[in-house]
Amino acid sequence: MSESSRPNVIKDRLPAEIYEQDCEFARHQDSLMWGRFQTAATIEGGLLAGLYALDPPGLGDQAKWFVLGATVLMAILSALSIKDACDARRHLNRLQQFESQWPLRDSRWPLHSGFGLMCLAIAILASVNAVLLCHHW
Repeated sequence: MSESSRPNVIKDRLPAEIYEQDCEFARHQDSLMWGRFQTAATIEGGLLAGLYALDPPGLGDQAKWFVLGATVLMAILSALSIKDACDARRHLNRLQQFESQWPLRDSRWPLHSGFGLMCLAIAILASVNAVLLCHHW
């Protein structure tokens, strides 16, 4: 098949179909981001509950490894959450380009973005873990 006779899939598709797929992908990435962040927050809650329930003086050196392991898991999940947010942002940018050609009603939330709030929560969780590491090291 020659280059000129091959159909161009993107150009042949309706803009509404591409817009809908980008919307679905952005929602999916947003869902992944919040799911991973909730898992990181649950690990943090388990860490705090474990340290409180297990009486830290009785744990000895095990406490620092417990805190370090939970911190590493939380850091990995937080990094994945940020990656998912960046992926969703790329598709949201494409959606905004589409919306600039075919204007839609503005439906933005007037307060802070979810990504900014998530980054603030990650910073708080990381600082709590840093304090715990310093205390148990």
